[in-house]
Amino acid sequence: MKLPIRTNSAKTLKLKGQIRKSAISVMANIAEGFHRNSDKDFLRFLDYARASLAETISHCYIALDQNYIEPKELNEIKELSDSVVKKINKFIRYLSD
Repeated sequence: MKLPIRTNSAKTLKLKGQIRKSAISVMANIAEGFHRNSDKDFLRFLDYARASLAETISHCYIALDQNYIEPKELNEIKELSDSVVKKINKFIRYLSD
């Protein structure tokens, strides 16, 4: 999904960068954990991925508060985020059993 922030001021570019970095960290943490030697390590990185996803949503709330995005856009992002966190949680349950 392309970030819906429409302005390109220094503030918004910095926020866009923070959103991108935290969103990329979700996938990077999952990949890094997958290549660890134990389920325990993998679980730790899945938890990091969830935290990065929470950080991404937090940044999006800031974008909403600053009127950089519309409530509808935040809701779409939250729906995608909810879907991803549910999948991560299922994976965590699977590895924990």
